[in-house]
Amino acid sequence: MTKQPSQFTRKFIAELAIIVAGVLIALGAQSMVQEWADRRSEHEFLLDLLAEFRINEAQLQSDIAETKKAVDAADRWREGVAGSPGAAGGSTIDSYAASLNPARFDPLSGALRSLIDGGDLGLIRNRELRAALAGWDDRTQEQVITSVTVDMMRSMLMQFLIPEGTAAPAQALEADRLLLQVTYDQQLRLLGLLREIIEVLQKEAAA
Repeated sequence: MTKQPSQFTRKFIAELAIIVAGVLIALGAQSMVQEWADRRSEHEFLLDLLAEFRINEAQLQSDIAETKKAVDAADRWREGVAGSPGAAGGSTIDSYAASLNPARFDPLSGALRSLIDGGDLGLIRNRELRAALAGWDDRTQEQVITSVTVDMMRSMLMQFLIPEGTAAPAQALEADRLLLQVTYDQQLRLLGLLREIIEVLQKEAAA
């Protein structure tokens, strides 16, 4: 014959089941609260990032317009020198150097840096967006390095390849024009990436 569990055993099992169920309910509730807090934090980050990237878009568009003016001006100077050899010298070269200053894009990054440096990038559930944000951070740092390098090379061109009081060598003007083009092309690529990120941010923030 099978022995029936005693009343004490049944009571113990019932109480144990109640305790386990209570623990599971508490853990589930805690998990729900944490999930809600994470989603709220994510939404706040998304809104902050969207505002920041929109400001950067407007700034970058303005910078690109200024850099394009510098590239176009370099083309006009180059064509003028080619048409009138020896025409660009002395104070004229000083005017050339002063007139061709490409804008250096200096993006806002407070919200993004807070997200990355605070270790909260994992709050962003969209993998594509996480990768794009990390990529944007890397690209803007590369842009700073490139801008500094271009400025140094252009300064050397002005100082050594275009000596004061002598005609501007066509090769020097061509080299300077190429350096300006590097800055312009890099800014265009940054704008493309920035707009892709803004599009994803808008979708995620509205979800």
